[in-house]
Amino acid sequence: MHYRPPYFIMMEKNLSLTIPSRVLPLFFPLFQKGVLIKILSGSSIRDLIVNNLGISDDYLEERIQTIFLNGKAVDDLQATIVPDGAIMALSAAMPGLAVPRSDGAAPLLPCGRPSR
Repeated sequence: MHYRPPYFIMMEKNLSLTIPSRVLPLFFPLFQKGVLIKILSGSSIRDLIVNNLGISDDYLEERIQTIFLNGKAVDDLQATIVPDGAIMALSAAMPGLAVPRSDGAAPLLPCGRPSR
């Protein structure tokens, strides 16, 4: 079963916010619950984040350390394509987190992209 963000309004509505960065933390509780964003599928994760969400490439590289797509950690943001109905989670660094490896080579794999 896939997690779906809670729907506050069941009818389709659009909301666009332009806010000063100093008040962005006020929205963190909402973002932590999850938000539904409609996009055209078929682009890479990097293109989605930078071009569609407007997050700078520098911010993506420096601050977003862990990305999950449909419950699996992603390392190559340019090669990974976002499919229809995908669920993506973004996070800052999570030191010490390890996830099971899918290739069977070792029981645990450190999670997150390497620092640059």
